[in-house]
Amino acid sequence: PEGAGSCAKIFISHAWAESFLIFMATLETAIGSQNPIALTDTLWICTFGVYQNMTSEEIAEAIAEPQYSPFAKVLNVVDECVVVFNDRTNVFTRAWCVFEAYLALRWAKIVRCIGLPPKWQDAVRHIVQTPKEQWKANIADFCQAHALKVADAQASNENDLEAIMKQIEGKHDEVDRRTNCLAEWALKDLIVGEFQSMGL
Repeated sequence: PEGAGSCAKIFISHAWAESFLIFMATLETAIGSQNPIALTDTLWICTFGVYQNMTSEEIAEAIAEPQYSPFAKVLNVVDECVVVFNDRTNVFTRAWCVFEAYLALRWAKIVRCIGLPPKWQDAVRHIVQTPKEQWKANIADFCQAHALKVADAQASNENDLEAIMKQIEGKHDEVDRRTNCLAEWALKDLIVGEFQSMGL
């Protein structure tokens, strides 16, 4: 009915260190992607979906168990997760972003990326100078050389970081394998024009 809320279809995973204006522009244009977000899609964005006036104690309690946090609860019911890259920080240096992408992939959600991935300018300069038939292999090599370890990820709150690391204890290799492929997909989308995602 008119005025009623809608169920979220897409979970937006992003780093808060980004420029909010660039974040919004990326959502609107899906820059770097062959498969933009549709105007009819309903998005869940933590900035708007999580009550922002809680005390620090209330926030800590809400996310003390990451697998039961608002983020995980929404990820469990949406159809898709969109990872938003930005020009200020690599999302995979942020523990929450890694955890969200890992859960989405583990739960067999559709996962795709928008925005310009980390070191994309270096990648473009390096790769387009090579023969075109080698681009895909060179993108994979570039991403492997710049892969990040979840063990090195950080969080603004040390308690968050400790809780997330506890959830993925003994699974670091799996988390790294699942999440580092996302930058490779994004670069193939940007340079080759080949859209890739988990689940599509």
